[in-house]
Amino acid sequence: MRTAIVLTETLGIAREHEPVRVGIPLPKGTVRGEPTASVEGRAAQTEVLARWGDGSVKWLLLDFAASCPAGATRQIEAEISEKADAASGPVTAEVSGGAAKVATDRLAFTAKRGETDFLADLATAQEPNAKLGLSLVLGLAGSNAPQAFAADEVELETAGPQRATVRARFKIPSGLERHLDAVVRVHACAGFPALRIQVTLTNPNASVREVLGRWPLGSKGAAYLKTFGLRLNRAELSAERFSVDAAAPWQRAGKALRIEQESSGGLHWDMRTHLDRHEKIPQRYAGYRICSDGAPAGANFRAEPWVEALAGTTRVGLGIREFWQNFPVALDTSKDAAAQIEFFSATFGGGEIELQGGEAKTWDALLALTPGDFSEEESRRLQAACVAPLTALPAAEALEASRAEGPFVRRDDAKRPALELAARAMLHDPKRNVFTQREVIDEYGWRNYGDLWADNERGCKNAPRESQLVISHYNQEYDWGFGMIFQALRNAGVDGEAATDWFALGRAALRHEADVDTYHCWPREEAQDGVYCGGHFTHTAHGVEPGDAAHRGAPTDKYWNTADWPWGRGGGPESGHFHTRGQWLLYYLTGDRRHRETALECTACVEYKIGADKFPQTDNVGRDSGHNLQILADAFAATGEEKYLHLAEKVLARASFKKQWQEKLAKNPYAGDFSNSIYLRECARLLDVLADHGRAPDAPLYRTALESLTGYLDTILELGWLGPKTGFATQVRAESKRAEGARLEPKAARRSNDSWNFIPTNGWLADDYALAAAHVSDAAKRARYLEVARAACALDQRSSQGDSPAPIYRNAKVATAFCRGSVAAAAVTNQ
Repeated sequence: MRTAIVLTETLGIAREHEPVRVGIPLPKGTVRGEPTASVEGRAAQTEVLARWGDGSVKWLLLDFAASCPAGATRQIEAEISEKADAASGPVTAEVSGGAAKVATDRLAFTAKRGETDFLADLATAQEPNAKLGLSLVLGLAGSNAPQAFAADEVELETAGPQRATVRARFKIPSGLERHLDAVVRVHACAGFPALRIQVTLTNPNASVREVLGRWPLGSKGAAYLKTFGLRLNRAELSAERFSVDAAAPWQRAGKALRIEQESSGGLHWDMRTHLDRHEKIPQRYAGYRICSDGAPAGANFRAEPWVEALAGTTRVGLGIREFWQNFPVALDTSKDAAAQIEFFSATFGGGEIELQGGEAKTWDALLALTPGDFSEEESRRLQAACVAPLTALPAAEALEASRAEGPFVRRDDAKRPALELAARAMLHDPKRNVFTQREVIDEYGWRNYGDLWADNERGCKNAPRESQLVISHYNQEYDWGFGMIFQALRNAGVDGEAATDWFALGRAALRHEADVDTYHCWPREEAQDGVYCGGHFTHTAHGVEPGDAAHRGAPTDKYWNTADWPWGRGGGPESGHFHTRGQWLLYYLTGDRRHRETALECTACVEYKIGADKFPQTDNVGRDSGHNLQILADAFAATGEEKYLHLAEKVLARASFKKQWQEKLAKNPYAGDFSNSIYLRECARLLDVLADHGRAPDAPLYRTALESLTGYLDTILELGWLGPKTGFATQVRAESKRAEGARLEPKAARRSNDSWNFIPTNGWLADDYALAAAHVSDAAKRARYLEVARAACALDQRSSQGDSPAPIYRNAKVATAFCRGSVAAAAVTNQ
């Protein structure tokens, strides 16, 4: 079969033979066994990431090289077929005696266990005897100098004809009960003179809190670092040239060069978003500074630098992706004739960077080895490949045809003008959008980048500090990262710029979620609050600045004054904010195993909570039970392990319609809120997964899930909640004093702040009815469900933008809903 891939170049620099990795969705039953692939007539490396219930390939990862004109979006074609013969190519890899040897047509290295140069014999094909070594270095706060550490484990994670990936793991003494955990993945690609390096540093120690809901900075279990990074060892190495960003001219450097990003360089670079454990803002100046041979050599606001140094006749290139966004970082060739990539800059914050217990951080770097006469034009392409690699996505029609993520429709401005306008508002509202909003509170820095401002908390009525510009973090509530990637896919092949923007936002959001919003603490049995290990932290407290709590819920008491929200102060990981679908989807699209690991870590948390009946959060109907179902359904779809279905059965039994919803509806007829719609959607998701694996319609679990889903949807119809103004929404515009057709005034309608209250539940419930229709055997009921889905989908479009011809951004919470709402309904009803 043939399928389309969309490439987008964003820097205005033509790409030639740049490595590309992209996941392709395939329709069920199309390709079985081990497939082979070619892209534009050239062999591509393949890896099956997921299969359908019948064993056919669902997501196929492709590795190949591609070219793209400057500033262009181009569509290329991949041909997938059954594998005949083993593919061959210029990359070779083997493991022997605890060492992994990798060679391409451009460079070679050996990854070694037990040696501080964990990458040794690093050399180009042109100069195989000019060898360098690469070390992982870390310095604790208060230490004299950073120390190099040997890898405890080395393995070949991928070994193919186009790409080989080596995974090295390090256990680093931290002065705490458990060592810090560092994982380095090194990717070598055919025809490419550079190594892509991904580094993740994790503090697995428990963050010992003193009060429920409080996870402040400075808690026991935190590690305090002076610096962390990679050091390239060579006796004689000197800087030669550099460029501060891909649009800046090349500059000549002195022998010793340092480029350091101290802060974001934005208008609010010293915002209180960045408070440390001493409640001080550690940044000293705006932007970056350059030092050459010990003297100041320039300064400005935002750098995406590429530095090249000479080691004999070999040219060494260094860069960090998203350099300024993840400050404090530095590139340095001034120390002991070694080149250093400092992911944590040694000069930042008075020599102290706090990595909280359970916190992690991942960086991407590029290390190039080229001949000394490598041209500036060729170096510019390497810089571009480092700071903004080609965006590669399957074309929207490929996902639409495959149904790999369920019912899906590409962007269509003519057919769905209001809905598409609402989605575009998040990127293009000229007054406020996700880009401008993160600038307001400077949502940048290693701990913040990828998150976005919970601007729905600003000016909340009765909030403890409602008069302030409340700085609060959204922490990807309701799987905002999935929604952004979903929109990227809807735009792929329709609008290259929008697809690229959405994908960049979603990738950063899910990376942040994987690192900072997930509680990476183990072993569970020995941790305080072990039930939280692997879970996601909630968004920070409503209407209150996180202050000394970073991204982990409620701050200490002094930030609250005297006011509390009716439901308390909250904080910490809990199921109302768990989700894994975004992590799975980004893994399927990129092959980045960091996201698969995060999804499974959160799944293990849910498995423990429900299996051991410890804080399972399945006794209520709503998002808690819904998110548990989503995680279990997607884990089963990914692994085929039956244990996840047994746990899903427990969730359905405790949150069944007969057991809970009838009683709830008797007390409050207007119970069709956004939280319940999440549960309905995940019931439908579970039904889809069960049907794919042949568990319908007679399987007990399938019948139970269908009963829960249709029981509630039928009750909504019986109560007549189909008002032309508000539809199903419980949180509505302030001017709607009573929801037409409802028996009870929605509580949220009595609030006064329109921009905070309005959540477009219509779109979510439209999807619920559309998804349920596929599983209803009664033709009349199916027709009724589709009628409701069409009506709610149309209402969702009208309520989003009103009569405005221009996009209107409301807030992060509304944006999350519109990223996913009505898409399934539009697909099923052809609306």
